[in-house]
Amino acid sequence: MPGYAVTLIRDGDGRFVATFPDVPQAVASGDTQEIALEEAARALEAEFRRRILGGEDLPVPEAVGPLQIHQEVLAAAFS
Repeated sequence: MPGYAVTLIRDGDGRFVATFPDVPQAVASGDTQEIALEEAARALEAEFRRRILGGEDLPVPEAVGPLQIHQEVLAAAFS
């Protein structure tokens, strides 16, 4: 079963921001990649709960890949 792709970038303050292309309402951040991804899972769960309780459909995952890390994150990780 495919999952929801997450995009992880580093913002101007050095924090990692996780977003879901298929669920733009679910956004999270953290001081580390791990914390940002943990918070992202919580944000996705909260958005799904909101949609279910509101009688809305859940989006079908369409984005490719389980994790997309922007190049600036990789550069920062190895510098």
